[in-house]
Parts: sequence; C-alpha cells; structure tokens
Amino acid sequence: MRRCRLALLTETEEGKQMISQKTLPDFVWALASNEPVPGGGGAAALCAAIGTALGNMVGSLTTGKKKYADVEDRILELKAKSDALQTRFLQLIDEDA
Repeated sequence: MRRCRLALLTETEEGKQMISQKTLPDFVWALASNEPVPGGGGAAALCAAIGTALGNMVGSLTTGKKKYADVEDRILELKAKSDALQTRFLQLIDEDA
C-alpha cells in the first residue's frame, strides 16, 4: 500500500514557515487535535483538491478513447484547468496555516 503525503507547514528555528512532508493520516489527526493548524480552511482546501482530482481522474480515463474522440480537445482543456485548480487548492492548505 502506498502512503499518501501532504505538504504541511512547520516552523523553523528562525520562525520562518517551511513545508515538510506529512502523511494524510497525520493531517487528519492534526486536524482533530487542539493544534491551531491545520484548520477548517485547510481541510476545505484539501477536500476541494481531492474533488478536483476525482474530476481530473475521469478526464484521464476518457482521453485516448475512440468513443470520446470528438470531445477529447475539450477534455484536455478541462484537465489543464483542473490541474491548475488542484495546485491552487493545495497551496491554499498552506496559506491557511
């Protein structure tokens, strides 16, 4: 089984926020704790990123199929937009911290 990793912010000695890698279960447990981050905004951004990824998965499964050749260009456009949204939602997790 592959372990999912999610970027979370941590404080360095200088007080600057840096991204470190945490597992998705670590994110969930931290969310359930009394720690200030992650919070509701980060959780919402994660849900948005996952939802966008699911839509993107459908696009990935659709492209290259003869049955959908007439809409492939549109699917590729939507996948590009989904990629940008996924990236932005993941950034918003960190920005909420």
